[in-house]
Amino acid sequence: MFHAHVSAKDIPLYQVFLAGALACRFQRSEAAMRNSLIWNLQGDNVVNGTTLPTTPTSWSIVGIGSFGGNGQSDILFHNASGQNLIWVVQNDQLVGGYSLPQTPISWSVAGVGDFTGSGTDGTLH
Repeated sequence: MFHAHVSAKDIPLYQVFLAGALACRFQRSEAAMRNSLIWNLQGDNVVNGTTLPTTPTSWSIVGIGSFGGNGQSDILFHNASGQNLIWVVQNDQLVGGYSLPQTPISWSVAGVGDFTGSGTDGTLH
C-alpha cells in the first residue's frame, strides 16, 4: 500500500478514471509559479507519474476532459482575466495546446462534459 505525506497545498484537484487506473492531478503554488503533476494509480499503488511544466499562479486548472475526442484527458486552464487554455496531454506528456475564446472576467468555468453526445468534451461557462 502506498502512503504519502500530503499537505493542504497538495490536495488533488481532479481524479479521472482512465483505462481502469486512477489519475490524480495535483497543483501546488509557490511564489509566482504553480507546479502541476500527474500520478497514475492502480489501487493504492502509484504506477507512474510525471511533472508538467510550471505555470504562473494566475492560471488554475479548472477542468479535465477529452477536448480532442480521442479519449485522452486534456487539461483546461482559466485565469482571472478570462483567458482559457487547453493543454493537450497524451500518455501523461504535454504534446500541444491551444487558446479558447476569452470570457468576461465575471464568468468562470462551471463544468466540462460531452454536452452534444459527439464524444468530444466542451466547457460550460
